[in-house]
Amino acid sequence: MPDPLLDRPVFQQPAASSFADRREAVIDYYATREADGYYPRLGFIEVAARLYRNRSLDAIRPALDLLLADPDGDMFWMYPMVLAHYVGADRLPADTLARMRDQWRTYTPYRGDTENHWLLYYASLYLICQRYPDDPADTWFNGRSARENMDEALGYLDHWIDLTTRRGQGEFDSPHYLPFYLTPLALLYAFAEAPGVRRRAQMMLDYVIADFAVDTLDGLYAGAFSRIYPEPTLERWRNGSTSFAWLLFGTAPFRPDAVNVVLPRAGYRPHGTTAILAMSGYAPPEVIQRIATDRSTPYLHRERKRTRHRIRYSAVRNAPVYKTTYMTPDYAVGSIQGGLLQPIQQHTWEVLWATDDPHEGFNVLFTLHPHHGARELGMYFPEEPKLLTDAVIQHEKNTYDKPDKWTGGSPYEQVLQHEDAVVVLYDIPVGTSYEHISGYFSRTLTELVEDKSGWIVARGGDAWIAYHPLAPYTWQTEPGGDRRLHSPHRQWRRPTPTRRATPSARPSARCHWKPPRSRPRPSASRRCAAPRWMSPTAPRPASTACRWTLTTGRSSAGRSSRPLPIASASRCGTAPSVVRSISRRGRSLTPTPHLFPPPTAHDFHCRRLHRPEHRRGAGDHVSRSRSGRRGGAPHALLDQQRHRGLVPARRTRRWRHAVPRGRSVAVSRRGRLPEDRRRRKDRRGCR
Repeated sequence: MPDPLLDRPVFQQPAASSFADRREAVIDYYATREADGYYPRLGFIEVAARLYRNRSLDAIRPALDLLLADPDGDMFWMYPMVLAHYVGADRLPADTLARMRDQWRTYTPYRGDTENHWLLYYASLYLICQRYPDDPADTWFNGRSARENMDEALGYLDHWIDLTTRRGQGEFDSPHYLPFYLTPLALLYAFAEAPGVRRRAQMMLDYVIADFAVDTLDGLYAGAFSRIYPEPTLERWRNGSTSFAWLLFGTAPFRPDAVNVVLPRAGYRPHGTTAILAMSGYAPPEVIQRIATDRSTPYLHRERKRTRHRIRYSAVRNAPVYKTTYMTPDYAVGSIQGGLLQPIQQHTWEVLWATDDPHEGFNVLFTLHPHHGARELGMYFPEEPKLLTDAVIQHEKNTYDKPDKWTGGSPYEQVLQHEDAVVVLYDIPVGTSYEHISGYFSRTLTELVEDKSGWIVARGGDAWIAYHPLAPYTWQTEPGGDRRLHSPHRQWRRPTPTRRATPSARPSARCHWKPPRSRPRPSASRRCAAPRWMSPTAPRPASTACRWTLTTGRSSAGRSSRPLPIASASRCGTAPSVVRSISRRGRSLTPTPHLFPPPTAHDFHCRRLHRPEHRRGAGDHVSRSRSGRRGGAPHALLDQQRHRGLVPARRTRRWRHAVPRGRSVAVSRRGRLPEDRRRRKDRRGCR
């Protein structure tokens, strides 16, 4: 069977061509393309291209009749049908147009559940109702009149434009789904009759294309992505965005898949949508073309995006996403901060290097933790969480729960990037479905050396890459010659929790870690020795230095909150520090989203703790009477402090150790325990 790709790319030297030349070439390609074994019938895009080129109707009508006989594809059926309506309005026979119009009554397309689905749905609905503005409700699939449909569609389009320009896209920077944002905007730009709608569509085209242009290297989308499929993660040119890079910027040669190998479904044509943009009449501004092609000077690009809408397990609807990309002529390094920012298809970080042929593929290096779970899916999808995993696997995402998958985010990862240096930290709890980390090392690496210092040095193209794993690993051979770095990761060993005095109701078990009795009480600036429960050979955490910050809420007086530094001390090791924080919300201490797990005993007990600027009347003031039940802090927080053996002393900046849990607490005016309550072990420090 022949290769399902073109025998040779169109425009082998695309940089020598103009946008007008590439525009005409892509229209001609789809106007002359014939059905083959991989795509047994022509699609609406080929039909529209033939109508646009005024080809004979005798060759067009048989293909169109086959398409109208079995409508399918939901919103992916809607947008090419709209294109055929408008392009063929003056050429198709009246009976064919009437048959096409009637299918908007008899076929009910699914609106979808993602951002690109809704944009395709409402842009197509707006345009088809614009063509038949006076048709009543009984002539439409949803039982609404054309005017009602237009009002609803325009309302969503205005909402999406406002949300995207203010807070970013939810499906941000997706090499696979970029075509399904450019396509509805191109249709609105080409066929919307309202000048305001057409103008906003043109502005959004500029906005989305400029956002795409700055993150491309030789036409390949580089960096971190919200959604991408496994195959085009490794062979980046297979994404539909590469064909748009050729059309708009003349970078990578035009070489579309004859059939999309990712999702071979009816009407699903990411590469073919380039013809829709070409027929729309849109041309990119010159400044955007220069942004996409000028790589003479390395630059750092920082962006803020957002997650898609969260419906469970989150205090915010759209969490911010912070994306960083460092671009050079030879390579690009990109990342987001880590965590579950998108379900199923997140791509957190990577290094992508330039090659002589962008279609060579496999020019990328990255790592991931293959996480999956009902909580991740339930956060973003409305169905019953425990049923979602099976539903996702059956719906074209069959690698989601596999241990060897190459896409997906993890709640146990954090990423920090400075220019072209990336630090990726994983803290995977014991009992997680898969407790290992996978690293992708391509077959195209020309050199790979494992130094005895622990560094792995590799060369891809003209770029040298140094990778330092913080845990033991082994190599596994992948099909095609790729290598997988397999690192069985374990969470840092925690001490066993113990209770003090009699059992009672307690706000959180994490407050009852008992530190080693022999540990002295160090100062905040003193370097702490390794905990006694860590043997020299015990696995260590990815980061061995930390800083915790307690963020206070508002007091009853309504004053603004201020951060309370609890402790800052380096543990044994030289790994970079990681900023952590916890928030006081309501009656308990809970970790803030996208940060590391709760603190250990070492974090809380084995330090000297300070309370800066705790004065009467401050928004975070904590005062106590002899009953210990008055002040600005929630009672549960005071209980946690007392259960740990810590109470805040009044009129002092230092936290003092009180009597063991279960005894009453009394604080004198001078902030010291009464003489009869002082004990030698309290003066010695943490026990």
